[in-house]
Amino acid sequence: IDYDRTALEQNESITATVFVRNNTRETMNNVMIDLGIPPGFSVDTSDLNKYVNNVFAKYTLTSRQILVYTNTVEPGQTLKFQYRLHARFPLKAKTPESSAYLYYAPDVRDVAEPVMLTVKE
Repeated sequence: IDYDRTALEQNESITATVFVRNNTRETMNNVMIDLGIPPGFSVDTSDLNKYVNNVFAKYTLTSRQILVYTNTVEPGQTLKFQYRLHARFPLKAKTPESSAYLYYAPDVRDVAEPVMLTVKE
């Protein structure tokens, strides 16, 4: 996951770009993408809605994460999508860990390290 910037003002938005690539020679079924929502940010769901049934099957939004459900990811295929996060409060915090894993084999996973975000008043 990449963020277009890490410093912004309160009430501004950042864009997160998610890349999930199948580096194996096998089709991966039921890949889950768990995207942590940074504290003090809200998610623009209109961005995610345009990817449903196109890039991924569906998503679920909680207060702390976005869970993205895929059907299959073919060998060498990269899933890519973007969404915006709106900064509601001034703060300095790390993003939660984000990961991609197989639904029926959660130990088969990769993790994106947290990123420090700064929101000024």
